[in-house]
Amino acid sequence: MKGRISIVLILLSLLTSLLAIPNNLFSFVTFRRPACLRNGVGHYLLYLSVVNQVNHALLMARLLHIILGLTVHAPHPLLSNISCKVLNYSLSCCTRISLWLGTFVAVERVYTTMFLTSQRFKQPHIARRLISIAFSVILLSSAYELVFTRSFSSMNERSGVICVTEFPLRYQSLWTVLHQTISMEHFLCPLLINLGCTCTIIAMVIRAKMNLQERRPAA
Repeated sequence: MKGRISIVLILLSLLTSLLAIPNNLFSFVTFRRPACLRNGVGHYLLYLSVVNQVNHALLMARLLHIILGLTVHAPHPLLSNISCKVLNYSLSCCTRISLWLGTFVAVERVYTTMFLTSQRFKQPHIARRLISIAFSVILLSSAYELVFTRSFSSMNERSGVICVTEFPLRYQSLWTVLHQTISMEHFLCPLLINLGCTCTIIAMVIRAKMNLQERRPAA
């Protein structure tokens, strides 16, 4: 049974990667053109295509790590711990960076809609600074996962290895709250900002249509 499940998981991961590679590759080739890099959106989408591809590669590596633990044998504890730390940390950072890059695109879209002639916020150097700040903040705020993430295997080596985040008992409640706060912040903030940007654009479109109807002469 485990063998069949492993085969299905491998096939699904390969299929997902095969579908993601051309999409991210075409996006990268498109947005690296000088014409696309004249504004901030081009930079956000360029980095987003790279981060998404790295995210898919890490996800596949994480899945293969789990499958190998289920089908072959439990790897060396040190190697398993290092794999768990690096893969979990990298996946968390890439996912959060992807969410924030998408948020920056939404914010610049609203700015362009509100100020059609203004180019101040759409400058490439501002986009590069925001990307650098987002990368630095996410990498630093997620660094604790490298310390507290470890592999866990049951007594039966054939039952596989899982990665868990385990905090010291003395400060467990404090670290748990901090972990939940950071995770929710990097998820809820982009979500709320995107919702706000979407509602703003919808409201502006409705207002523009209403003004247009009011300006039309009565028949």
